[in-house]
Amino acid sequence: MDAREKETYLEIRHDAAGLLEISNQYTLAFDSQRFSKKIVVALKGIYDEDLAARIPADQVIFLNLSKVSGLNLATVIKLVRVCKTLNVSHIVAHRYKPAFIAGLIALFYKPVTVFAVMHGNHQFNRLSRRLAAKILFSRKNFKIIGVSYSTRDDINAALPTKNPAHVAAVQNCIDIDNTRNQLLDRQTARSRLQVSSDLFVFGNIGRLSPAKDQSTLLRAFHFARPKMPNSVLVIIGSGRLEARLKQEVKQLNINQHVIFTGAIDQAWKYMNAFDGFVATSVTEGFGLVIVEAMVAKTPLVATDIGSFKEIVGNTIELLECGNSKLIGEALLKLYSMTNTERTRIGNSLYQRVQAEFSVEIFRKRIKRLYATS
Repeated sequence: MDAREKETYLEIRHDAAGLLEISNQYTLAFDSQRFSKKIVVALKGIYDEDLAARIPADQVIFLNLSKVSGLNLATVIKLVRVCKTLNVSHIVAHRYKPAFIAGLIALFYKPVTVFAVMHGNHQFNRLSRRLAAKILFSRKNFKIIGVSYSTRDDINAALPTKNPAHVAAVQNCIDIDNTRNQLLDRQTARSRLQVSSDLFVFGNIGRLSPAKDQSTLLRAFHFARPKMPNSVLVIIGSGRLEARLKQEVKQLNINQHVIFTGAIDQAWKYMNAFDGFVATSVTEGFGLVIVEAMVAKTPLVATDIGSFKEIVGNTIELLECGNSKLIGEALLKLYSMTNTERTRIGNSLYQRVQAEFSVEIFRKRIKRLYATS
């Protein structure tokens, strides 16, 4: 048997549920013909049979850590033993803390290549993280992947001592056919959201946080609302700014026209409920929700941030972050379009996804990274 057929792939996740779909794409991207065994480790959380079944690995280990901080030497020692026993050749670690643990493993288990996937920007803003990265992440067998070109550039700026050749950009992907097949139809989605079928619905999905800047979205909707009499804004998500945003809705006197649904599992399935999707983020590592809207052929209004530029290309005009007037005017423009015009935009966005963000393209990009390692 060829030695490569005995290689094992180890993946370290912060928890099993977070970033589930895109993490699974990494698991699948490593060729099963080369990697005879794939193991996924969830640092936090007790064993969950349903979650384990949704992860495409030969074995899923739940370490049930109460917190993921400090050196976690016991965890490192346990995983070093796993690596030695199973001949692990590649480790993929999602987010900073799993990457830190992978870096420690690589100190004690030399014949391994680590790919640390950073899913957001500003991961190395803290001095402690930059110092740790200088010690653990500087070796040539430790590669860093940014989920967009803007994330890669952010990493390079924060870690000037890291060889830029060992920092790659691999844009996230989406299973286009599977996503489209799971979308709720328009009537069902609106019924579950308790939204009337005759309303024009703007949608937003995301954490209620400063990064998503729903405050600007509310002010933009307030600006345009007088000329959009049968419009409503639906915001799906929860977060620390929820009370403040609801108070702002009252102050703007648009509480009859804004719906906060709270968090909804697999919220992307509701995309067909929207006539337009609006993203007012000021920073995003990638912006998968934009891609999900594009798969649903939902017209977009979005802000001019790096990762959004990468995603939409020249299909739509992006708008200045925080500029509620410009964004409000874009809402009104979308509202005033004919169905044919909105359909044309949706089709153009869908074609962009097919060309740039399919699973097949993602797997080719990942394979190029590990093929020479």
